Amino acid sequence: AAAKKKTTLKTKTVKGTTPSSSKKEEEEDLSKLNVKQLKSLLEKKKLPTDGLKKDLIARLKNVIRSSSLKGNEEEEAAKTTTTKEKTTNKRGKSEEAPTPVVVVREEEEDEKKTKKPRLLSSPPEKEKTGGSETGAKTKEEKKPIPILPPNTTSADKKAAKNDLDDVRNTYETTMKRGACEDKVVEELIDEGFLERSVWPQILASTSKSEHPDENTALAFAKCIVHKARNMNVPDAFATLSNSSSGSGSGSGDGGNEEGENALALKMLVETLTNVAFESVTKNSPEVAVEMTTVVRFLNVLMNALENDMARKSALPLVSIQIWKAREEKRLEMELNSAPVDVQKKWQKLMKKEAKQEPTKMQSRRNSWLTNLTTVFLDTLPVARASENAMAFCAYYLEFIVDLLSQLPTRRFVRAILGDANIFVKANLTINEMRSDEEGADGNVNLLKQLLEMAKDFYDFEVDDHTGDALSEEEMESRRSKVTHAFQRLLFKHWPDELKELALSSARMIETRSSLTKHLKNLESDQLRKLCCDQLKLASNDDSNDVEFMQKDQDQFLIDVISFHFEKRRSRREMVNKLPLYPTEDILWDESLVPFDDIKKKDENNNKSAKNRMKSLPLALPKLNLQFLTFSDYLLRNFNLFRLEATHEIRDDVSDAVRRMQPSKDGKSFRGWARMAMAIAKDDPRQEAIEFTYIGNPNVGEEKPSKVRIKMRLNFSATRDDVFKEWDELKRFDVVFLVHAKQDAKHGDAKNVEYIRGAEIIDIRDEEGVPANEGFPEQLKDAKVVKAPPPPDAMDEGPKKPSGYDRVFTLEVDCAQYQRDLETFDGDVARVHEMYKNFNCVIRRRPKENNFKAILACIRDCLNQDMNAPEWLQDVFLGYGDPSSASPDALELEDSENNKKRTKIDFKDTFLDEAHLRESFPGKKIVFDSATPVPPFKVTFGIDEEDASSNVVNVESYVPPDPGPYPEDVKNQNMVRFTPTQVDAVKSGVREGLTLIVGPPGTGKTDVATQILHCLYHTNPNQRVVLITHSNAALNDLFQKIMIRDVPERYLLRLGRGEEDLSTDKDFSRTGRVDYMLRRRLELLEIVEKLAMSIDETLANAAETCETAGFFWKSKVLALWERFSVLVLNNKETPVSHERIRTQFPFAKFFADVPRGYENLFGDPSEANVEYAIRKAKGCFRHLVEMFTELEECRFLELLKMPKDRSEYLLTKQAKIVAMTCTYAALKRSDFLDVNFKYDTVVFEEAAQILEIESFIPMALQRAKDIDGHARLKRVVMIGDHNQLPPVVKNQTFSKFCHMDQSCFARLVRSGVPNIVLDAQGRTRKQISKLYSWRYKKLDDLPHVSTEERFQLANAGMAKVAQFIDCSSFAPESCPQPHYFQNVQEAEYLCSLYQWMRLCGYPAQSISILTTYRGQKHLLRDVFKARCDSHPLFGPPASISTVDKYQGQQNDIVLLSLVRTKHVGHLRDVRRLVVSLSRARLGVYVFGAKKIFENVDELKPALKTLMNDTKLDVIKGEVYGHISRKVEDAVSNDVKKSFKDSDELAKFIDSCALEYKKAALEHLKNQQQQ
Repeated sequence: AAAKKKTTLKTKTVKGTTPSSSKKEEEEDLSKLNVKQLKSLLEKKKLPTDGLKKDLIARLKNVIRSSSLKGNEEEEAAKTTTTKEKTTNKRGKSEEAPTPVVVVREEEEDEKKTKKPRLLSSPPEKEKTGGSETGAKTKEEKKPIPILPPNTTSADKKAAKNDLDDVRNTYETTMKRGACEDKVVEELIDEGFLERSVWPQILASTSKSEHPDENTALAFAKCIVHKARNMNVPDAFATLSNSSSGSGSGSGDGGNEEGENALALKMLVETLTNVAFESVTKNSPEVAVEMTTVVRFLNVLMNALENDMARKSALPLVSIQIWKAREEKRLEMELNSAPVDVQKKWQKLMKKEAKQEPTKMQSRRNSWLTNLTTVFLDTLPVARASENAMAFCAYYLEFIVDLLSQLPTRRFVRAILGDANIFVKANLTINEMRSDEEGADGNVNLLKQLLEMAKDFYDFEVDDHTGDALSEEEMESRRSKVTHAFQRLLFKHWPDELKELALSSARMIETRSSLTKHLKNLESDQLRKLCCDQLKLASNDDSNDVEFMQKDQDQFLIDVISFHFEKRRSRREMVNKLPLYPTEDILWDESLVPFDDIKKKDENNNKSAKNRMKSLPLALPKLNLQFLTFSDYLLRNFNLFRLEATHEIRDDVSDAVRRMQPSKDGKSFRGWARMAMAIAKDDPRQEAIEFTYIGNPNVGEEKPSKVRIKMRLNFSATRDDVFKEWDELKRFDVVFLVHAKQDAKHGDAKNVEYIRGAEIIDIRDEEGVPANEGFPEQLKDAKVVKAPPPPDAMDEGPKKPSGYDRVFTLEVDCAQYQRDLETFDGDVARVHEMYKNFNCVIRRRPKENNFKAILACIRDCLNQDMNAPEWLQDVFLGYGDPSSASPDALELEDSENNKKRTKIDFKDTFLDEAHLRESFPGKKIVFDSATPVPPFKVTFGIDEEDASSNVVNVESYVPPDPGPYPEDVKNQNMVRFTPTQVDAVKSGVREGLTLIVGPPGTGKTDVATQILHCLYHTNPNQRVVLITHSNAALNDLFQKIMIRDVPERYLLRLGRGEEDLSTDKDFSRTGRVDYMLRRRLELLEIVEKLAMSIDETLANAAETCETAGFFWKSKVLALWERFSVLVLNNKETPVSHERIRTQFPFAKFFADVPRGYENLFGDPSEANVEYAIRKAKGCFRHLVEMFTELEECRFLELLKMPKDRSEYLLTKQAKIVAMTCTYAALKRSDFLDVNFKYDTVVFEEAAQILEIESFIPMALQRAKDIDGHARLKRVVMIGDHNQLPPVVKNQTFSKFCHMDQSCFARLVRSGVPNIVLDAQGRTRKQISKLYSWRYKKLDDLPHVSTEERFQLANAGMAKVAQFIDCSSFAPESCPQPHYFQNVQEAEYLCSLYQWMRLCGYPAQSISILTTYRGQKHLLRDVFKARCDSHPLFGPPASISTVDKYQGQQNDIVLLSLVRTKHVGHLRDVRRLVVSLSRARLGVYVFGAKKIFENVDELKPALKTLMNDTKLDVIKGEVYGHISRKVEDAVSNDVKKSFKDSDELAKFIDSCALEYKKAALEHLKNQQQQ
C-alpha cells in the first residue's frame, strides 16, 4: 500500500528556553506565553488553533512529550523534510479545526443540482518518500498524533495515544488478512476505532488537501461495511458527522462542517478507485482481498443515497463521466441513439474538460467500473482455487445487481457492462467451472445464480433514461426494431451466407438455438467481422475480448450476438409458472434459504473443507430505497416473501419429520408428532392417495386448470385432542405431503425424499359427513347427490362426523404438477406413483399458514398490472419530487383551485377559541364573529409564498340540534390537541399522502381517531379502510372510534380478534347483519308508534321498510313542510313560541321526552323563539335520522341469503372498514369480486408493516373508476420508524435483503414530507430526554410537569432513571447461537425487583425486559425460583424481550442488556428507543458500562444514565406514601449503595422481616381508621 509522506513534529526554541532544556521546563514555560504566541507555534506545527488557552497549551505539551529532539542540528535537518505549504486557519463560532483553503474548479454535471467541488490532489505514489533517507524509514518516524477536540476527557486522551490510533499499523497487522474474522472488526468498532481513529485521520489528510493513504481508506471501508452488513446499522455513515465535530477538522459553521465531511468522503472514495486502477496491473494474492473490501464498500455507498454525504460521493461515480472509459465507436453509437438531454450533458462535459484537463486521479475515477470489471474477469477463472478470489467475484456480482436495480445508478452503468460483454464472458467461464472434472460446488452455483440475477436486472422492462416502465408490447416493439435493423444489415452484407436469417420473421430468430444455427454458417473471420466491425458488439482492441476469442472465437462471438438479439424471458410468465409451495429443492438450498447458525454449523461439519462456503453474498433480491417499476417492486417482494415462508416451513417440516422417526424404507414410523400423521398403506382395497380430478389447461396455458387428490387417514391411534385439532382444519388451510425415510436426499437429517404442498378443500368421514361447519354439505363438483334428510331430522341440526377415518380432498399446485410432469418427461403414471409414495402429511398452525394466499395475492397484482394511483406512483417508487404527493402539492396542481385556499371543517377538534389560537402559532387568526365558539371551519393558504398564506380565516357555526333524546347527543372530543397534532389532522383529512411520525407517548391513536372522525363528517359518502399490523392495535383504535360521533351501523371490523373488543356488540359481518335485523324491527315499532300518533288508521305503515318509506314521504314529510310554511316561515303571521308548541305536528309522538313536552321548546315563561325553532328542527332531525337508518335496512328485505347481505354491508353500508394488513392480503380477491370501493386508507403502526403488506391495502379495489379517475384519494400513514421494524424471523432476509424495511420508513428516508408529533405525555421528563434526541423536537406536555405522580420520586430509589454497572460480573454465556444469558445480571435485577416489592410497588406495575431471548428464559427461571411463590414478592407484570414488548408500557421497567463482550444488536438505536420508552415513572438499566459507554450510536441516550452507575436505594419509603420530589437531595444517612447482587440480596434478606412487620402495622392502622 502506498505510504503517505510523514512530517516529523519538531519544537522550536521558545523565548527563555534552550534546546538542552528538559521537557518539564519547556512545558512550564508554555504557560508564560500569550494566546497569540501559542497560536503561532501551533500554526507552525500545523495543529488546530481554536479553543481556550489551556487547550492550546495541552496540544503543545503533547507535542513536546512525543518528540525526541536533542539539538538544533536535528531541528535544521528536519526543516528540509518539512512541507513548506501553509494552510490558512479560519476561526469559527465553535471549537473546530481550521478549514483548509483549496482551489475551486468546475466539476462535471452528474446531477441537475451539482455543486462545484474542490480541486483534489492525487495521492502520492507508492514509492514516494520525499527524497530523504529519513522519509523512507517509516519505522523511525513517530506515530501521528490524533487531533482531539478541546473538550476531550482524560480517558479519551489516554485512549488516543495507544496503538489503536495507528490506523495503518492496525490495518496491516489486524484487518488486512483475508480471513479477518468479523469479531475482530466488531471489537475495533466497539472500541471506537472508526469514529475516533480512522475518520479523524481522514479529516486530517483532507485538511491538507491530501488523499488518505490506502491502508486508512481500506480500514475505513471495512468498518463501514461491517456496520452496514453485520451490525444492522440503518445508516453506517451517520456517526461520522457526529464524530467530526469533535475531531478538530471543521469550523464552527455547520454548513462548512458538512462540506468538509463530504469532501473527506469523496477523497477517500477516489483513493479506493485508485486501488481499483492499480489492481488491474497487479498480480498478487492481496489484490482479491483489497478489491473485495473496495467492492463491498462501494455497494454500501450506493445503497446509502439518502445520506447527503454518501450521495455526494456516490452519484459522480455513476454519472455520464464514466462513459469516457468506453470505446469511441460504441460511445458514438450510444450517443446517436441516446435522448437529447444525454447528448447535451456529454457536450457540456466535453466543453468543460476542454477548458481544464482532468487530473490523473479524476481520469482514474472515471474508469473505476471498467477497472473493476477487468479485475473480475481476470479473477473469475481462478475463483474455485482461491477463497479470496471467490469472495471478490461473488461480491462484485452482488454489486452489479445492486447498481442495475436502482435508476440513479443504472442509467450510465448498464452501457459499460454491455460494452464489456460481462454476462457472456462470465457465463462461459462459470460453465467451464461447472463442467470440469471437479464439477460444480455451492460457490460456483452461487456465482451462476448471481449472474442470472444481474442479467435479469440488465434486461428489466424499464427505460434507463426516463425511468418509465415498459409494457410487454413496448418491449416487443423495441426488440422488433433492433431485430429488423439486424436483418437489414445481414441482407446488405451477407446476402448469401445469412439469407435465411435475414429474411426470417422476427419470431423465428428469437431463441439462442435458432441464432446459433444460422451464425454457424459463417467462417471465423466472417464472424469476427460481423460482430466486431459491423455490429460493434466486441472489439479487436480489447485485450479481454481478444483473450476470450483466442480460447474459442466462434463460440464467444456467437454467444455475444445471441445475447444482444435473443428474446428475454417474461417475468410475468416466470412467476405464473412458479409453484407457490416450496419443494425439497428449495427448502434445503442454503444459497436461497440460509440456515440458522445451529443447522448451518451441523450441515457444514458434514461437508468437506473444499466445499465449505465462506461468508459470501446470497443470490437474493433486496428491498432498497428505490424500485425500477411496480413490477420490480412486486417481484422482489414476491420472491422474498416466498423464501421467508419457505424458511418457516422448513423448520416446521424438519421438526415434525424428526419426531416421526421414519424407517429406512419409509414404510413405518417409530415416533409421533402432534403436527404430523402417517399415511397408512395397509388397506389393499383402496389407495391411500388417488387423483380424482385433473382439469384441462386454460387458454394460453400449459398447466392444468385444477388438480385434486383424495387422501385417507385413520386417527384411531391418535389422542382425542390431536384428532380434534385435525378435524378443526378449515377450507383452504395448507398441508404438506412428505415422503420421509432414512438416508434420503434432503432434510436436516437426510430424512426427506420429496415434499409437496396442497390446499384442503374438504374433510369428511366415510359416510360423507363434513368434519366441521367450515365445509359445505356437498362439493360443487361432486357427481353424487344425496337425498335430503327426512323432515323430522331437520331439527337435530347438522350431523356430526363419526368414526376415526377421514377422507381429505386436497387441491395440488397446478404449476408444481406441470413441473413434475416435465421432470418425468410427461409420464403421468410416474408422477402419480410419486404422489402415491407419500407416507406422511404435516399441518401447520393457522396463524403461520397463510403464506399461499398472500403469494397468490402478490401474483395477481403482478398479472393485473396493479399500480398505485398516478399521484402516488413516483413517490412510492422513490423517484421525483418527494413532496409531489403531499396535500399541499396536489392542491396547488388543481387547476380549479385558483385562489389557492382550502377550507377544512375541524368539527370538535378545538375545545375553545384559545385552543384554536394556540394551534396556529405565527399565524394571523381572523374570526367571522366577535364571540367565536366551536366548532370551527378554517380556511388556509396553500402556497407558502403567497402573502395571504399567513392569514387563517375562521368561521364559527352552530351545529344542528341533535334531537330531544339523550341518545341523540354524541360524545365530543376532550383531548386538547397540540399544534403539531392539529397539523396532522389538517393534513390527514385532505387528499394526498400524509406521513405522521409519532414518538412514544405522543398520542398517535388519538390523532388517528380524530382524522377518521373528521373524514366521516366532512365526506360522509366516502369510505375509509383502517389498517394496522396487530389485532390489539386495531381493537384499541376501533374502540376509540366507537365512542365518537360515528353511527355504529357504519363501522365494520373484519378478521380474527374482533371477539377481543371490550364491548358486548359484535362488529363482524355476521354481527352487523344481526344488528341491522334487530334495529330494523326496533325502528319499525317506532314508526308504528309515530303513525298511530298521527292517524290511527295508518297502523299498516310500519309493516316493511318500503311501506315506512312511503309513509315518510306521504305523511311525515308533508306534515313538516306544512308546519314550516304555516309556522316557521310564515311572513304574514310572526312565529311565536306558543304557536310552535301548539301547532307542532308530532307533539303526541314526542310526548315522552325526558323533560316533558311542555318544556321541550324551552321555558314558556321565557318564550325564546330561536330556541324553540332549533328544538323543533332537532325533533325533525331525529325523525330524519330514524327514517334514513330504516331505509338503509331495506336491503335486508330484498336480500335473503346471509352471504349477499354481508357483501352488501361491506360494499354499500359500512363507511369505516377495519382490518389487519394480513387479512387484507388474504381476502384481496374476495374484495375485488364484490367490487369493494374506498377513498382513503389509514395505516396505524405503519412502521411495523412489511413493504408488500403496505401496498396490498391500496390495491383492494380496481385502480380506476369507470371514468378513468383514481378512486383512492388519500393515504395516511402513522408510525415511528425510530422504533423497531417489522419482524422477520430469518436474520439473513432481515440484514442482507432488508426485508424488515417498512414502506413507511422507506418513504421517510426518501425525503417525503412528514409531520413529527412533538409533545409526549407518557413518561416523566427525566426518562423522555433519554430518547428525545432521536427526533427533530420532542417536548413534554404540561401535565408531565404538573401531575403529582410525575413530580414525586420513586419510593425506595434514589433516581428515577439509572444505568447500573455490571462490568465486574462474569461474562455472558452462549449455549446456542444468539441465545445469550447472564446469570449474575439476572440475579441482580431480580434482587432489585424484590426490593421494590418490599417498598410496596404493585407487581403489575413492574415489567422486566431484556434484549435477548435466552436471558428472557433465564429471568423467568430466576423469578420462578425466587419470587413467583413467595408471599412478599410474586411474579411481575411481564418478563419479555424488548422486541415483543413494543407498543406496551408500564410504570417501572427493569432492563437487562446481557452483553459484556460485544454490544450486539443493541447497537441498533431503534431497539434502545423502544427499551427506554416503555416506562412511565422509572427505568433501571443493567449492563456492562465498559462496553456500552464507547458506542457512539448509544452515547446520546446513555451518557446521562452513566453519571453514577452504583445502585442507590433509600430505606424507609413506602410506595404511595412518599412526599419526596424528584429534584430533592437525598441524605447519605438514608441512602445505601450496592456494587453487586450479593450485597443487595443480603440487604433484602435483612430487611424482609422488618418491612413485613412495617407493612402489617401499616395495614392495621388503615383498618382502624
